[in-house]
Amino acid sequence: MDPRIQNVAGGPLPGAVVSLGPGVVAPVVVSTDANGDLASSLGLYRDSQATFQTAAAITSPAANGIIASITPGTAGLYEVTGLISVTGTTAAATDSNNFKLNQSATGVVNPIPYACEGATGGVGTIPVPPVVLNLLGTDSVSLRAVAAATTGAVYAALIIARRVG
Repeated sequence: MDPRIQNVAGGPLPGAVVSLGPGVVAPVVVSTDANGDLASSLGLYRDSQATFQTAAAITSPAANGIIASITPGTAGLYEVTGLISVTGTTAAATDSNNFKLNQSATGVVNPIPYACEGATGGVGTIPVPPVVLNLLGTDSVSLRAVAAATTGAVYAALIIARRVG
């Protein structure tokens, strides 16, 4: 079995979810044959039809403030991942776990686990767990702040959306 799906709850079947952290799950899109066995590995999502990416850094984003956003413009399945980091002046209670991934206005992964343990930034740059989204041609994908950030905190994000179907 593909090691990236070792945390799948309920087996590698349609409707399964992947645990992204305590109390945080995301749907898994997998192909199965008539017996319910995997017809293909999730690794096949790396063979994309098109790839879109963007990066940005925002100082002290507001609640629900967009840090980076992309609108692929073509409907289809997209494997979405990225990188996040926080630098500058931070407060653990405010800036920890203060990222979310949205499909248009809807939170898909909220919050994305990220630790800010001191007053000078977070744990470095960490990956956003991959999620497969079914986007309409008008849908956007964004990394946003959940709540207002600490004054002086710099939130940086990279979004990569690969069209896979």
